Amino acid sequence: MSKEDVLAVFARILLDPWAQRSGNVFEQDALKKAPKIMENDREGLVAVLRDWIHARNQFETLVAMSMAGKLGLWELKDDIRDACANYLEDGFFKRHNANFAERVLNELGDAEREDGTITHR
Repeated sequence: MSKEDVLAVFARILLDPWAQRSGNVFEQDALKKAPKIMENDREGLVAVLRDWIHARNQFETLVAMSMAGKLGLWELKDDIRDACANYLEDGFFKRHNANFAERVLNELGDAEREDGTITHR
């Protein structure tokens, strides 16, 4: 499964009108598919979520940050931190968005071990 395959999975989820309107609905469906995606291509999922974090699209950016936290994708910590700082500076993010990103970063702070493996909650 490649980055393009992950995007195809996400595109199929977005065929649902409810998922198009609600980041929460999209995220719930994507999280159901995430274990299989991560089993086959964690890097592809990380690459897609990294692109979404930097997309400057509120739906994609916030869903990607939330999924990163829930899935323990510690590889995205720096991306979340940098994007949040940039988005606050240029006004794309409001304070409540930054608070959300900080909560995700706190979740990810618990996800990484010294050896780089992920803790399981």
